[in-house]
Amino acid sequence: MSRVIRLKEWGCNLSTFKRPSEKQIAVATSALEDKDYALNTDSNGFIINSLLVGRDQRKKHIVLLGDSFVESLFVDEDKRLNAIIERLVPDVNVLNGGYSGATSLHLINIIINKVIPFAPDYTVVFVPTNDQRIQSLENGYWNKDPKLSPLVPLGKKNELTDNYKNNARLKSVEKALKTIHFLLDSSHIPHCFVTTPHRHNVEENDEWLNKTRIQFNRYNAKVDQRKLVNLACRDFCKKYYIDLVDLESQACDSNFFYDDLHLTIGSSQVVGKILFEKLNSLGIF
Repeated sequence: MSRVIRLKEWGCNLSTFKRPSEKQIAVATSALEDKDYALNTDSNGFIINSLLVGRDQRKKHIVLLGDSFVESLFVDEDKRLNAIIERLVPDVNVLNGGYSGATSLHLINIIINKVIPFAPDYTVVFVPTNDQRIQSLENGYWNKDPKLSPLVPLGKKNELTDNYKNNARLKSVEKALKTIHFLLDSSHIPHCFVTTPHRHNVEENDEWLNKTRIQFNRYNAKVDQRKLVNLACRDFCKKYYIDLVDLESQACDSNFFYDDLHLTIGSSQVVGKILFEKLNSLGIF
């Protein structure tokens, strides 16, 4: 069986629209609008705001890496995090490297195959919330999950197989972040890490929780696991004196999200401004 390494992206020079499925609408709050959302990518497969005028005249390039939180598929393209920063900084192109289901191992692959040859002026790495799911999977980052595996079999009927020895090293968030830092640092690409926000100030009468019918205690257990991933990021950055934007502590209001992980159109603009202010304080702009 032939296998390929998965590159988490939508593809190059894409121009299309995405619409939430009926299932996604059913388990989201009323903040998720049932409409088409533009999805455009550049020649390197990064999501862009196609409505931006004069992109070619902007001299500085910043890449945002992460999972579907960064991707913001169901947010208008001119209101995603990358577009908000571009609006506030006239000479900067901000490229969105987020993709659903991405883990830190997927980000390593993106860095090797896309970021290093592109050589942006700065890279912002959001620690993926999916790293929480890694902890429960056999072989951690090198799992056989259809969405989270770093490898993909060629042929629809083929299934992934492996004979890895399961051990704690395969699930270490710190080791994954250390690899990301090494790759960017050795390539002389300035960067910082960001803790990824999620819906965690939840009460039993929460609109989204009632729609999904997830047990209150069960969801809070998942929240605690996601907090541990962000804690690992904080500890790592403190240990190695790496710049950190602690966005989890800044965007914790449940009203920011239409489900457990994804920002509403309105909150994306708020969080985008917070992210800009934090990055600006690091002297990036």
